[in-house]
Amino acid sequence: MNPAMAMTMMAAGTGIQAFSQYQAGKEEAAYRKQNAAILAAEAERSKEVYGEQAREKRKEGQRMKARQTVLFAKAGVVAGTGTPLIVTQESERRIENQARIVEEHGQFAYSSGMSAASIQKKMGKSAARSGMLQAGSSLATGLGTVGLLKYQYG
Repeated sequence: MNPAMAMTMMAAGTGIQAFSQYQAGKEEAAYRKQNAAILAAEAERSKEVYGEQAREKRKEGQRMKARQTVLFAKAGVVAGTGTPLIVTQESERRIENQARIVEEHGQFAYSSGMSAASIQKKMGKSAARSGMLQAGSSLATGLGTVGLLKYQYG
């Protein structure tokens, strides 16, 4: 193989290598962006689900309070005073605490999911930059080698 042909092949190989590195970074960035969108959607959905569970917990508490009032009335005890009041208040407090715990889990799931989505976006941008830098490095190295060979072999 003559030197001119070798230099042409090296230049072509360098171009292909640089393009593939750039393309790989671009594809990785697209993948990470899509993954981030999925994670964000899952985080939103978790927040909605936990919010609905907390609302259900509060409705359950209202139903329980109504049952307690009926049972106290059937027993001839006046609701809203003394022991019945304390029992009702304690039940309300427990139900509200449970609802808050469910909401906190929802907020944690949301925050975790959004953080993971943010990390994916950053990793995608980093992959795109890395692909461009690797492509530039390959071009510089390859073309430098071709230039050196051209200088040596004329």
